[in-house]
Amino acid sequence: MSVTKLDYILHSVSSHHQVDAVHFDISAASGLVQHALLLHILGACGLMHDCFIWFQSYLTGRISF
Repeated sequence: MSVTKLDYILHSVSSHHQVDAVHFDISAASGLVQHALLLHILGACGLMHDCFIWFQSYLTGRISF
């Protein structure tokens, strides 16, 4: 059974641990950069594999200029 993000956050908060989160909306910006270039940069920066796959999935089928 996998732990969801909400489970992790609730456990961390109840254990008095700090929880940080960053939220951003890339929907408007995704068409302003070449997707292959963005994915290359994200990979070169050491983005976690799961996050990289999410970005790749999000950008699949979207138009870039």
